[in-house]
Amino acid sequence: LFRALSIFAARDLKVTKIECRPHRENPLRMVSNEYSSNCYFEYVFFVDLESPIAEDHPGSVQIAVDQLGQIVSFLRVVGSYSTISMV
Repeated sequence: LFRALSIFAARDLKVTKIECRPHRENPLRMVSNEYSSNCYFEYVFFVDLESPIAEDHPGSVQIAVDQLGQIVSFLRVVGSYSTISMV
């Protein structure tokens, strides 16, 4: 989780929400070797973030997503949207 969040922090992308859920299909993973057996919980994380204005940081979200894809086993971008400020 730290490595994933540091990718966003390095690009000044503000994380506004993090949720985690047990992996639906495989919530537990057993890892065994000749000395011991360990059980690990598999989680899925959902992250909402805000990014600076695109002109100031062109492509920073896409670069972060690409780098995040290199350290996780599964990544899906669910969507993106722009906020409109009303004056």
